[in-house]
Amino acid sequence: MSQEENSLLSTVSRLSGEGASPGKVENAFHDLIRKKARAKGIPVSGIFELTPLCNLDCKMCYVHLAKAKPLDTGTWIALMDQAIEEGLLWATLTGGECLTHPGFKEIYSFLADRGIKSVVCTNGVLVDEDMIAFFLRRKPYEIQISLYGSSDDAYEKVTGHRVFHTVFSHMLALRDAGLRVSAAVTPSADMEDAESIMRLLHENGFFIRLNRTLSPPRSETGRTADPIGMDRMIRLEKLKREIAGLPMYPPIREEDLPPTGGPCTGTQPLISCGAARSQFLLNWHGQMNPCADFPGIVTEPLKTGFHAAWKEMSSGIVSHPGLIECAGCAYARFCDKCVARHILMGAPAGHAHPDVCEFARQAAKAGLVDLGKNP
Repeated sequence: MSQEENSLLSTVSRLSGEGASPGKVENAFHDLIRKKARAKGIPVSGIFELTPLCNLDCKMCYVHLAKAKPLDTGTWIALMDQAIEEGLLWATLTGGECLTHPGFKEIYSFLADRGIKSVVCTNGVLVDEDMIAFFLRRKPYEIQISLYGSSDDAYEKVTGHRVFHTVFSHMLALRDAGLRVSAAVTPSADMEDAESIMRLLHENGFFIRLNRTLSPPRSETGRTADPIGMDRMIRLEKLKREIAGLPMYPPIREEDLPPTGGPCTGTQPLISCGAARSQFLLNWHGQMNPCADFPGIVTEPLKTGFHAAWKEMSSGIVSHPGLIECAGCAYARFCDKCVARHILMGAPAGHAHPDVCEFARQAAKAGLVDLGKNP
């Protein structure tokens, strides 16, 4: 067992002995499993993009299409069955809007009956009383709802539909039914009330996932994604810490900020995340990718079978370079080190995009992170 695995196992044992909450113990245990899976190349986590179709029309969506023929229910279940044989433990069901797939309930039930912990990513419009009753029979690990506004007017500007009250009432009903529900907030240029959304969610006891970046829309969608400015994202990160009760750190003067990037050692690190090492994405075509954003690595499980597609994809990632600038960088613990994200922003493979580095620097300047301590 590696030193890192020993440390994780010790953490699990310590938390259990100290009477920590079941959630903390569970998260530490999951981290241990993922670390071991990553080292052994076992696909324990899978994202299943059931359909590109959706009942909303978000301007920045990276996948949504007006017309498409997604895989049928039987094909999805066959692929999932093969994934389970390879070691799948956690599944994320997404889209488009995954609840619009005609076989959603059958697909979800198959996973639940096989003991797979599922996260359902949805816009919340279809999570009515009937769907809540369905989830109560086989509880998902989590239901993650993307919230796009704090009023019908704001919702219409982002999604084309006036459904705020519908979505938020469904969120409250899920919470009151005892289901684990979280909220995802992904700011874009069209979302003018992100601060109001976050305060509303906090006041109602929802865990908030604040996404810093937008996935670039695929070319087939004909869409563009306009991000918000860096200054506003810094303000949202501040608000996130404030409402979570986390401390702010003393701001750092411009002249006292260390430079971005670590010392050049000449040694190129390898990719360290779980993409194609312990996790995968199956898109609505049935193609396998390392994750939703990783460019250029695609395999075909419908042609070769899941096992062969996973092995082919894993072999394609094993020598992929990590980000050389991040090793030893003063901002590395707070920075977004997703290799795929840097590539999509235009950085050469193996290098960090300067805009990401600058965001981390500005976050430290604003007091979001103490460079000498934990972020």
